[in-house]
Amino acid sequence: MNPRFFLVALLLVLISSCSKKPEIIGKWHPEGEPGKVTEFFKDGTYTTSGKPPGTYELLDDGKRIKLTVLGAFTFVLDDLELDSEKLRGSNQGEEIRWVRAKN
Repeated sequence: MNPRFFLVALLLVLISSCSKKPEIIGKWHPEGEPGKVTEFFKDGTYTTSGKPPGTYELLDDGKRIKLTVLGAFTFVLDDLELDSEKLRGSNQGEEIRWVRAKN
């Protein structure tokens, strides 16, 4: 086997395995409150039912998320845990739990 082929194949496997992290993109709602949907978009914006749209930014390699509304009010969620169905974190000691919305 050609060593160069082996290295390229190994690199492709490593890259594809690293890119399979769960994404925040999509619709979420607080546990037990399916009517309060927040949708995160790829362009760094989000919308929440009945509230003005805002922007979000993942910080510290995805361990924190900063949400900004109307360019003024900022909310930071620390200790972020994200999998395909649940999003958890805390803000000033209060635990926040969201689940992925069923479309």
